[in-house]
Amino acid sequence: MVKWDFDDNTAQGWEVSNWGITDGPSIGSNTDGRLKFDLDYTQYTTEDNKYWVQAGIGQTNLSGVDLKGKDTVSFDFYDKDDAKSKGELTIKASIQTENPEGEWKDVIITDLDSENGGLKDCVDVTTDSSLLSEELEDGWIKKTVTFKLDEANMEKTEAKSFVLLVVGRDTDYNGSVYFDNITISKASSQPVDTDINKLYDFEDGTVQGWNVSGWGDKDAIAVSNDLKRLKADIDFSGKAGNGWAEVVQL
Repeated sequence: MVKWDFDDNTAQGWEVSNWGITDGPSIGSNTDGRLKFDLDYTQYTTEDNKYWVQAGIGQTNLSGVDLKGKDTVSFDFYDKDDAKSKGELTIKASIQTENPEGEWKDVIITDLDSENGGLKDCVDVTTDSSLLSEELEDGWIKKTVTFKLDEANMEKTEAKSFVLLVVGRDTDYNGSVYFDNITISKASSQPVDTDINKLYDFEDGTVQGWNVSGWGDKDAIAVSNDLKRLKADIDFSGKAGNGWAEVVQL
């Protein structure tokens, strides 16, 4: 696992990326164990370029980092709702690798796009309700973002560059965002104990403690074990004029 936790209050080798805007965005001083990234997208809301603008952070100190066997990139992202009056923020991720022929391959980080059945390399951190989100003091919102490594590119020889881009879509976001716990790892694959999902299998020919509950019409149901399954015999014939009837197994 490779991780940047910023607990030493330094940028740990991260710099403003040359992807996107480079004049304006800056990495702020790290004083609270998170990487601060200052943005001002107010000047990019004109008709010519309002649809999207991007700036990001990059890590090039990846000597010896091997992606083989790793399949997940995750990090915590912090932004403020009141830092903008409109628009959305999206995080785009990319890792560049170099193969033995010296060719660079881009954008090997992807995330499942269930709607289109394909892959995508960005996550909408403003409106994606599936993200683990936590509201903090002073209006900060923390989101945990996860990308999957594209299996087709898992066998590249060596990572050369890792970039996280904050893409603004018709937004006037003006303020800081934070990154923390940036991690490249292998997702946990602990074996599942299937026995815990089979508390009652009725293979012993008994009802294994199940009985008729006192809730509802107790006389209208009888339980037994039939073919190593829990059988419930129900008779509502005398309840037809009641509007509704219920029986419960306990």
